[in-house]
Amino acid sequence: MDHREHLAAATRWTPGTRMNGAQMAVGCLAIAGPVLAAALAGRMELGLAASMGGFMLSGVGSPARAWEHLREIGEVVLVALAAVALAALLAGTRYEAAIVVALVAAAALLGSLSRFAAILSMRFVLFMVLAVSVIVQRSEAWHGAAMIVAGIAWAAAVNVAFSAFAPHRAAAKPAEDHTHGQRLARWRRSLRHLAGWQYAIRLTACLAIALVIRDHWADKHFHWIAVTVALLTDRSLEPLPVKITQRAVGTVIGVLIAALVYWWQPTEWILVAVIAVLATLRPPLRTGNYLAYTILTTPLILVILDAGAPQGYALLADRLVATLIGAVLVLGANALLRRVA
Repeated sequence: MDHREHLAAATRWTPGTRMNGAQMAVGCLAIAGPVLAAALAGRMELGLAASMGGFMLSGVGSPARAWEHLREIGEVVLVALAAVALAALLAGTRYEAAIVVALVAAAALLGSLSRFAAILSMRFVLFMVLAVSVIVQRSEAWHGAAMIVAGIAWAAAVNVAFSAFAPHRAAAKPAEDHTHGQRLARWRRSLRHLAGWQYAIRLTACLAIALVIRDHWADKHFHWIAVTVALLTDRSLEPLPVKITQRAVGTVIGVLIAALVYWWQPTEWILVAVIAVLATLRPPLRTGNYLAYTILTTPLILVILDAGAPQGYALLADRLVATLIGAVLVLGANALLRRVA
């Protein structure tokens, strides 16, 4: 498509998108709930750390049959807990970056087994990178991990309550029409060709570079590069997919919005209100337009990741540079793989 069609696709609102009040309530309670409780207790930094756990579970599925929704909640909880536990175990160790890259590579490869595995692997990669980014800034890794786990537990309870009281659709998810053996055989065959490895190669190469930059310039808070890489890297190999445009442009605009919030220097209570509004609007925007969703989600993630960090324009400048570096890494990896694929 030409640049006009590309821009139109990036800004188009998905027809039929509806405002689901129950999902919006879950998104708000899962993320803003811990922040509000911590503000009441005078420990805002703890609530922001716990809200990362809420962020991980705030977008769990849509109301389907109750048992399907509960199963999906359980799956996401397990993936999130595994990512947080691994991040805590690796924090401060000599080979943290190398092991994180290896785990991400394994998840990326296993994600090719099925659509279900692809969804879980992408969640694991994002959760792992987010957990590492939160925990690495804390002197006590397990303390940060405990806060995230508390947020996961709270968000899981909110989702379960939502599943119990919300109406459910009669239709179930479409089942995959292959046996486990067939999927395994197809996966093994795919690994004989570069196409079966391209996603893992792109993701791990970019993530490895991101972590090297993070460690080399430790005073620059460049862990945002790794988050950008995890958000921008898609399983499909395209020179400039619409989703990368949406994520990259949305992230840059979101960073600038965060700069305005920091310039405003809101009180804790105003910050709680801002987080609540952002968290409430995430569900409809995710299905409506991914560019708008990214613009809204970026400052939300930044507030959580920067809990307890000294605020200022230097920090936001680092975030903007990190976003551009992450986008260049992803686009460069896509271009290189397309040349040899």
